[in-house]
Amino acid sequence: MLKTMGYRGRDLMTMFGLEATLLGLIGAAVGVGFSILVAALVARAFFLTLPTIIDPGTVAAGVAIGVATTSIRWACPRASYSARTGIARSTPSGPCSTWSTVVSVRRRSDGC
Repeated sequence: MLKTMGYRGRDLMTMFGLEATLLGLIGAAVGVGFSILVAALVARAFFLTLPTIIDPGTVAAGVAIGVATTSIRWACPRASYSARTGIARSTPSGPCSTWSTVVSVRRRSDGC
């Protein structure tokens, strides 16, 4: 749809690449913040008096790994696409699928 509005392939790749990097940065920052919060809550819950040392290098490494994994995932979309397609093809579908027989204990009115 964006190509019909005049965007070139290169523009789209740049736009989605920046979006993936930004999402990785936000996710990594939230993850680091959440881990610091959980560490503080665990220390208080168990009455621990351990010193909390936040190493900037470790925090930067965590953020860098988060951004790198998101960027790699963006750069190689075919890898996850082929895995999802293989799973979708091997999964039965329809009204009498495995999911409907596993989830429902009683017989349904449609005969499945």
